[in-house]
Amino acid sequence: YDASGNCLGLLVEEARTNVVTQSEFASGFTNSLATLTLNQVASPDTNINAASIVPSAANGEHFVQYILSSPSSGTYTQSVFVKANGYSKVALTPVHLGADQGATSTAKFDLTEGTSTQSGSAVPYISNLGNGWYRIGITYTTTGTVTSHRVRVQVLSDSYGYMWQANGADGIYVYGAQVETGSFPTSYIPTSGSAVTRAPDVASLAVSEFGYNQDQGTVVVEAQRFGTNNYPRTVMIDNGSESESISLGAWGQSTTVVGYVVSSGAVQASVSTGGALANNFKHSLAYKKDDFGSSRDGGAVVTDTSGVIPATPTTLRLGRNSQVAQFLNGHIKSIQYYPLRLSNAQ
Repeated sequence: YDASGNCLGLLVEEARTNVVTQSEFASGFTNSLATLTLNQVASPDTNINAASIVPSAANGEHFVQYILSSPSSGTYTQSVFVKANGYSKVALTPVHLGADQGATSTAKFDLTEGTSTQSGSAVPYISNLGNGWYRIGITYTTTGTVTSHRVRVQVLSDSYGYMWQANGADGIYVYGAQVETGSFPTSYIPTSGSAVTRAPDVASLAVSEFGYNQDQGTVVVEAQRFGTNNYPRTVMIDNGSESESISLGAWGQSTTVVGYVVSSGAVQASVSTGGALANNFKHSLAYKKDDFGSSRDGGAVVTDTSGVIPATPTTLRLGRNSQVAQFLNGHIKSIQYYPLRLSNAQ
């Protein structure tokens, strides 16, 4: 569900690891002209476990930061839950030092307007959780030999200044620090002393459970996606291998929406409706020997008139492929299955 109580659907995410070992700021963070105090207010999980960061009444940069124990180059996403407490401008700044590091990037956030701006190649992220809380994030890439990799939560002046003098009383609230390898944020992974890995979300249903028709069928899925990975799947029907499969999802990094049918390892139909997977899309795929059709959001039906149906599928998979890969990284709100090839008009 979103912050307003609207149903988003089944969440399906790939495996990720939060490498921040104390996600509630209990230890491992160093301060610069700021006081970090634990357990001050209720966090988004409703417990009194959100910390406060209060900039000191001195001129300079005011932040807390976490130093990663094993720095290496790659693409990371840093995220944290934040709430204004007198000050409402915040920056996330990864600081990576090395002989051949990439440019330092920064993302700045306004916790009153719920907006973000970026500097350098950083990709910012902000989501309104209600009650003044936001989850903010930044995706960035480090290159070359990195000798020190730090992630920094910084309180800015009302005019987004980095060097400034605070009043020593106001600040922000923080909760749920996370750093993960990947190009987008996933759900919060709590830690309390060591890095934690969340297993991938795996959901499936045997075709024998819903009267699957081997000869023909139609699948309609309503979903949304927040990831940026390649080849995401919303639904896949197969016998344990992609060489015998029917799938709905996207193709390549461009995430063009495609209905894809493979039999004996050969592509039988690749029906592209165009456009990228985005929030609240509907995608349908109808299949029958020499008669395939696909539509997105009720638009024109794209057809393919040559191909056979995969033999003996056994499983319908939700939000991934048969190899526990190509995750949707999003929500599946509904799936409709029909044991016949619906007409193009339907």
